[in-house]
Amino acid sequence: MCLVPMRVDGHYVVHMGNSLQLLCCLMYSFAFAGCGFVSAGGTFQGGGVDGMPTDPSNPPPAKLPPNIIATKQSSLAAMPGQEVTFEVEASDPQGSPLTFAWTSNLGALGVARSDATTSLVPWAVPPCITSRLDPSITVTATNKLSLSAAATFTVGGVLLRWGLNR
Repeated sequence: MCLVPMRVDGHYVVHMGNSLQLLCCLMYSFAFAGCGFVSAGGTFQGGGVDGMPTDPSNPPPAKLPPNIIATKQSSLAAMPGQEVTFEVEASDPQGSPLTFAWTSNLGALGVARSDATTSLVPWAVPPCITSRLDPSITVTATNKLSLSAAATFTVGGVLLRWGLNR
């Protein structure tokens, strides 16, 4: 037999005499989303997702993308053949390790060195840039939830079009 909890001071109060009564009360609480009840053992909240209780005063954590904390580049301007190093530090609000992906619109990136929160990559300025594009390097930090944040670096002072200034 399942006991229906009584509402007292905004909570459902039941006697938890045995585990069958507890199971019945939990089933009752989950069937009526948002109902909560108190026992000698503490407060139980109903209305959860995937069997997890909810508490309106303590909502589940939001799923947030990583935060870019700091960026650094070894030089703001470069000449053909020069190497510039780019570095990023990021954090994840959920505390998961991050993965980093680097892209460049011009030139070639070197091998990136990364750990759970930082990444560093070298970039070599091409000897001859035949495009009017400004060189930019982008890093994307991604967490376990596949949420991401990006930062873009630019490099000035690059000689364009067969070694001529623009």
